[in-house]
Amino acid sequence: MKQILFLTLLLLLSVSCKKRPKNGDLDGFWQLQQLVEFAPSATEANDTLYPKKQYLSFQLDLMSLQSPQGTRLGRFDHAGDSLFINMLEGDLPFMKQYGASTLSPRYKVVRLNSDRMVLRSGESELSFRKW
Repeated sequence: MKQILFLTLLLLLSVSCKKRPKNGDLDGFWQLQQLVEFAPSATEANDTLYPKKQYLSFQLDLMSLQSPQGTRLGRFDHAGDSLFINMLEGDLPFMKQYGASTLSPRYKVVRLNSDRMVLRSGESELSFRKW
């Protein structure tokens, strides 16, 4: 009887350790390290910014954008190589810090693994590291 109980407990523990977050590698806290704003024409240079305290965090279907100007909340959908964001609060100047020109931006997921993420919108590219 003790052996059956022990084996059952061992089986339950091994199954629970294999759980992955709902959003895979996207879940967690990300620090924005570089923002490249693409020039409107090929003859102009791209602007590269190195923000100090800007973060994105993802959990379940909620996300937050954090910067020295405050925190804004939103919902997101990660489907294939696209990340769709719908901000519940915010303003355009705040979103511009994240390379977006609307409150519902779409980003192409260029790279996503357990420690790096690169997102691209029409006018910018954002590079993150997992914090």
